[in-house]
Amino acid sequence: MKIGKTGYAILKFCHILLASIWIGAGVCLVFLIMFGFVPEDVNGVLAAIRIIDLFIIIPAVIGLLITGVLFSTLTNWGFIKHRWIIIKYVVNLLPVIFGGVVMAPPLLGMIKIANQFGQESLVHPDFVHYKIMFMVPLLLLLILALMALMLSVFKPDLRFKPKSK
Repeated sequence: MKIGKTGYAILKFCHILLASIWIGAGVCLVFLIMFGFVPEDVNGVLAAIRIIDLFIIIPAVIGLLITGVLFSTLTNWGFIKHRWIIIKYVVNLLPVIFGGVVMAPPLLGMIKIANQFGQESLVHPDFVHYKIMFMVPLLLLLILALMALMLSVFKPDLRFKPKSK
């Protein structure tokens, strides 16, 4: 079963919108982590980071996966017809894995220290360590999201071609 022109346009709009939300929210998180912490409201900034992650980024990534699967099944793009599509699926799954395994522990560590030390948490060595441990994978995931966007726009031919003599 394939979708028509209108269905394709709606699906493409939803996919682009979700990608925009993911990238925009990721940029917001980077700025909050780098410049948002103020001694007066460390817990408020951490709450904002958690809300953006749980209620904006995660649903957008899940929505991208769903719209990607719909593109693969309802259009001629397929799942493995092009290598750039496979790469996009991998890029889409990485935040799900990294979010729970790599990024959640530092965020929870920052929250714990902020609850314990309040304003002084910003100079606490463990807080600074957790902040870096959260920001580095966040930057990597944001770069991957931008890479996935570029793959969608340029659709490069990633086939291995034998060298001609």
